[in-house]
Amino acid sequence: MLALVEDRRAELFAPGEDVDVYLRRSPLRQQREHVRVPAGMSIAEIIEQCGIEPSRLYVTINGHSIEFKNWSRVRVKPGAVLSIVKVPGKGALRSILSLVVAVAALFFAGPIAGALGLAGVAGATSVIAAGITIVGSLAINALFPPAKPEAPAIDKTKTLYSIGGGKNSANQYGAIPVIFGRHRISPPYAAGAYTELSGDDQYLRMLFVVGYGPVSISDLRIGETPIDRFADVSYEIIENHLTQAPTLYTKPVFEESVQILLENEIGWSASSWTQRTTADDVDEISVDISFPNGVYRYQKKDGKRVNYQVVVEVEYAVAGSGAWVSLPAIGITASSSQAIRRSVIRAVARGQYDIRVRKASPDYNGGDTVSETTYWTALRGRRNASVVSFNKPLTLIAVRIKATGELSGTVDTLNCIAYPTIPSWSGTTWILNTTTNPADYFRNVLQGSANARPVPDSQIDLQSLQDWAVYCYVNGFTFEYVATEQRSVYEMLTMIAAAGRAAVSLRDGRWGVVWDIEDSPIVQHFTPRNSWGFSSNRGYADLPHGFRVSFINRDNGYLNDERFVYDDGYSAANATKFEGLDFPGVTDKDLVWKHGRYHIAQNRLQREVYTLSTDFEHLVCTRGDRVLVNHDTVLWGLGAGRVKAVTSSPDTVTIDDTFTMEAGKTYSMRFRLADGSTLVRKITGADGEFSSFTLSDTGGLPTTGDLVMFGEDGFESVVLRVKSITPQKDLTAQLELVDDAPEIMDADKGTIPDFETGIPGLIDYRSYAPTSMSAIERIWTTTPATSALTVSWLAPDVGHVTGYIVRYAPKGTGNWFPSLTVS
Repeated sequence: MLALVEDRRAELFAPGEDVDVYLRRSPLRQQREHVRVPAGMSIAEIIEQCGIEPSRLYVTINGHSIEFKNWSRVRVKPGAVLSIVKVPGKGALRSILSLVVAVAALFFAGPIAGALGLAGVAGATSVIAAGITIVGSLAINALFPPAKPEAPAIDKTKTLYSIGGGKNSANQYGAIPVIFGRHRISPPYAAGAYTELSGDDQYLRMLFVVGYGPVSISDLRIGETPIDRFADVSYEIIENHLTQAPTLYTKPVFEESVQILLENEIGWSASSWTQRTTADDVDEISVDISFPNGVYRYQKKDGKRVNYQVVVEVEYAVAGSGAWVSLPAIGITASSSQAIRRSVIRAVARGQYDIRVRKASPDYNGGDTVSETTYWTALRGRRNASVVSFNKPLTLIAVRIKATGELSGTVDTLNCIAYPTIPSWSGTTWILNTTTNPADYFRNVLQGSANARPVPDSQIDLQSLQDWAVYCYVNGFTFEYVATEQRSVYEMLTMIAAAGRAAVSLRDGRWGVVWDIEDSPIVQHFTPRNSWGFSSNRGYADLPHGFRVSFINRDNGYLNDERFVYDDGYSAANATKFEGLDFPGVTDKDLVWKHGRYHIAQNRLQREVYTLSTDFEHLVCTRGDRVLVNHDTVLWGLGAGRVKAVTSSPDTVTIDDTFTMEAGKTYSMRFRLADGSTLVRKITGADGEFSSFTLSDTGGLPTTGDLVMFGEDGFESVVLRVKSITPQKDLTAQLELVDDAPEIMDADKGTIPDFETGIPGLIDYRSYAPTSMSAIERIWTTTPATSALTVSWLAPDVGHVTGYIVRYAPKGTGNWFPSLTVS
C-alpha cells in the first residue's frame, strides 16, 4: 500500500507531521539534497516548493514510481520518503555518454591536462584472467591496490631511484625533478658546466636544478664526501630562483673541450691554424691555452733550468665571413715545470664566431731538454641573458670548485638531502611546511608548480584529504619519492593514494580519495528486490609464501634494498615461493613490512568479486562504502521482500512473500527504513511457510514499503564493500563488491620482525688499501739540485678502482699537499 491519498480533504494530519524528500537536481552530479516538507502536499506542490523544473523527473514514494499524470492529485502521508531525481533527455544522454568516454580516455590513456611532463604512460600489460600472479590479482581485484606495476618493457632501474651510483645528468628538455617528502637526490644540471682560470689554477662552475621550489637542502656531498671537506670550494643554495638570482653562475656559458695539441715544426708563425666555431648568439668569447708540463729549458752545458718562450696566436671572425681579427697573443716565458694555464677573453657583438689558434713559436730542435707542450684546451661563448628562464620557482645549487688536485674532470656525483615545503594539513588548517604525509602531496600534485594546469579548490574534495591526512598520520603512512620522469597527474595521484592505502575518487567533478575506514556505517541494502544480474568471480592463483619487496631504504643512505614479507606460517626457514612487489614512495623498512602484510591479507580475504546491477539506489554508494547484501544465489539469507503491513501489540509484520522456518531456531528480519538506516528484529521459529511474522524481541517497527532481509539469526545478510561503480543507461549502474573482511586491518599488527636486507652487503672498495708500495727517488746534481720521486703500488683484487689521489708532505710535518690524480 502506498503512503499517499487522493485528496487533501480525505485525511487530517497533525501539525508537525512531515515528509522526507530526497532530491537530485542534476543527472551529472551525485550530490543529493534532503529536505522536509509538511505532510499532505501533492507531489506537484512539493516539486514547486523545491524549486526544480518539473520536466524529466523520476519520482518515487517509498521506492514505488509515480507517473507524471498523478503528481497533482497524489498527496504524501507523514513518514513517507519521496525521491525526486532529474534524468537526462535522449540527446543529453548521448552527450553524457560521450563525456564519460572522453573522460575515461583522458584519465587512463595518456597524461591528463596538467601533466607532470609531456609524455604519456605506456599501456598496461595484458594479463590472463585465470592463474595470474598474486601481484597481478592485487592490481585487478584489490579494493585498495598497491601502485600499478611497471610494464615489463620498462627498465627496472626506472622504478627505483637512489643515490647508489647516481650521476648528475645533463637532461636537456627532460622533466624537472619533483620531490615528494625527504629524499636524497643527485640533481641534474640546470646549465652546462664550464671551467675558468684564476692564475694557473682551474676552477669548475656548475649549476644544478633540485626541483620545484622551495626545497630545503642539507647534507650536500660529492660522492660520499661532504662538500665542505674539499679545498677551495664555494656553493650557494637558491630556494626560489624567481626571487634570488645565483651569483656563482650568472650567465649561460657554452664551453667546448677542445684538447688539441698545438705544434709548429715549420718555423716562426708559419704553422697552420686550428679552427672551431662558438655557439649561436654569444656576447663574449674566451680561449684557454694550457702547458701541462710547464715551460722551461734545461741547458745541456751546465744543467741549469732557464727561461724558455712559447707564443700562441688567436684570431676570431664572424662565422663564415673570413674577416679575421687578432686577439692579444699568449706569450709565456718561464722556467717552471708546474702546469701553466692562460686565457684570452674578448667581448663581441652578439652572434656566432669562428675562432682559430696556432702555435706561432717554432718547436725546439736543439740539444737541450725543453718543455713546450701546448694544448688548446677550451673554447667558450658567454651570452648576456638569464641563466634560467622559467616562470615557476625552482631550487638551484650553484658550485665553484677548484678542479686541480683533488678533482679530475667534471663533478657528476653531487648529491644532497632535499625536503620541499608545501601546503600541509596541521589538523586544523593548511600551513606551509615540510611533510611526508601522502594527503599533502596528493593536493600538491593537483595544485603545485609541477602541474601546468592547477586545479582550483572548488574541484578538490578538501574534506576527504583532510580526514585522510589524519588517517595517514595516525597510521604512520608516508610518501617519499623523486619523480625524474614525465608522468601523468592521474598516475602520480594513484601512486600517492596507494602509499596511504587509499584510492583516487572523482565525485561530482571533485578530486578526492576513499580509504578503508574500519566499521564505517552501512550506506545501502541490496536484495533481489532492488537489484538484478548477480554474479560472482573468484580468482585462483598459486599463493606465494611471501613478497620480496624492493624499496629505497632511507636508513641505509637511500640505497636500493629488499625486504621479505612472509605470509602466516612462513619465515626465512621454510619459505621458498616469492613474488616481487614494489611500494613506490615507501622508504621506511617497517612500513614496507606493514604494507606487505596488508596486501597479503587483502589478497587472501578479498579474492572473490561479486557483481550486481541496480537502479538509482546506487547513488548513495561510493567506492569503499559498506553495504548489506541478501541473495538466494549464494545463500546469503533465506529470502527478501517488502513490508506489506505492520501492527503492534504484539509487533507483527506482514510481507509480500512467504518464508520458510523451522521450530527450535531463531531468525532475524532486517529492515531498511525510509531514511536508509537499518533495523533488526528477531523471530522465534515455527515449522511452516509464513508471510506474517510476530517479532519476539522489543524495538522499533518498519513502515509499509520498507525493504526486508530474512534469514537465520545473524545470517540474514552479509557485509560487503563497494569496489567499483559503473554507470549504465537509464540511471542504472553495475556494482562490483568484495567481502568486508575487517581482519585485513589487523594483518600488520604485532611485533615487526628485525630487518634483514635481501641484498648482499656492498663492498666499500675504498677500504682496501693499495699494497706493495715502493718509492724510487732520483736526484740530479744540478744547481740548484733537482729530484723526482717515482711511487708504485698494487691495486686491490676486488672491484675496479678508477683512480688514486696522491699526496705528499715534508717528513714529520703532517702537512699534506695534493699532487696529482692517477688513473
